[in-house]
Amino acid sequence: MVISALLVFAVTRPKLLAHVMPWFEAPPLSKEYGYHWTMRHFKPPAEIASKFRPLIGLYDSGDPDVVECQVLQMKLAGFDGVLADWYGPADFWDYAMIHRNTIRLFAAAKRAGLSFGVVYEDQSVKHQVTNGKLTAEAGPGQVAAALRWLDENWISDRQYLRLAGKPAVFVFGPQYLSDEQWSAALKTFRKPVTFLTLHDRRGSAEGAYDWPIPSLGLSQIDRFERSSRDWPVRVASAYPRFEDVYEQAGAQKSFPVIPDGNGKTYRETLARGLRSGAAAVQVATWNDWGEGTQIEPSSEFGYRDLEETQRQAKVAFTPSDLRLPLRLYQLRKKRANRAELDRIAALLYAGKTRAAATSMAKLER
Repeated sequence: MVISALLVFAVTRPKLLAHVMPWFEAPPLSKEYGYHWTMRHFKPPAEIASKFRPLIGLYDSGDPDVVECQVLQMKLAGFDGVLADWYGPADFWDYAMIHRNTIRLFAAAKRAGLSFGVVYEDQSVKHQVTNGKLTAEAGPGQVAAALRWLDENWISDRQYLRLAGKPAVFVFGPQYLSDEQWSAALKTFRKPVTFLTLHDRRGSAEGAYDWPIPSLGLSQIDRFERSSRDWPVRVASAYPRFEDVYEQAGAQKSFPVIPDGNGKTYRETLARGLRSGAAAVQVATWNDWGEGTQIEPSSEFGYRDLEETQRQAKVAFTPSDLRLPLRLYQLRKKRANRAELDRIAALLYAGKTRAAATSMAKLER
């Protein structure tokens, strides 16, 4: 009876998606710590552009061992898929690096049996125009080029995220193109997609997805639930807190704080999202350390938020299982038997945590 109830919940609950920032750079993979660890103010590793520290240590999003660890943590926590903050394949600022890291992230997600999709930042085109990389007239074409790459390389994959029966494409905003320009850009796709805009259903979008608004706090969830009730598609948001370091970095004025509340904020926003009737719940975020919205294991909170995810997602994995990916990562960095570690990783990707734990313990002796 209990197993049957869990199966019913798994079928009926919204898809649980982790929003990932694949933009971190750190030695030795990169020559220096990138902007998202420094914000051109902090000096890693002693200080970083966050009020919190990753349990794994300061990492590079292009490190395959890091990506393996993160994706396995997501799988064992109960996530169904991953969404990448994506700027397209353009060679400008760090966009090409983010694109390469996203390719690696999606490959690992596929191996773990997770779906994957993008939240496209059309402000990336605005920055290129503002800095003279593109003319304003060429901006819409740059968006179309990014969508064409998405269409030709990811959309048709059987594990690409589908909502309302079609591949889902999220845009953060829009912050640059008008609704009319986006309607035209969407014609780039060879088959229809489910287009989702931020907070409100705009233009030709079938719906929208929510995101924390620090000035509104949890009341934003009430507003989104009311306004989205009759939309064809909606994606709810869950998050643990919001506590940025922008002011300390001298980047801009900081946003109001959404308090962690000893885990209450995540516990309640996740529960509301899962019972909202939305098509999916996007956890915002997996690892935006600069805004303090991460649920990735940290020195301050440990695995607390992933354990809460396990509890509410009602997965068969345990809190002990959540520790296995980091143990695997640490063994890889010690240059232990690579072939044996690859075998252990395969066990974890397949969800065979008990066998993986037994094999890992032998290497740790």
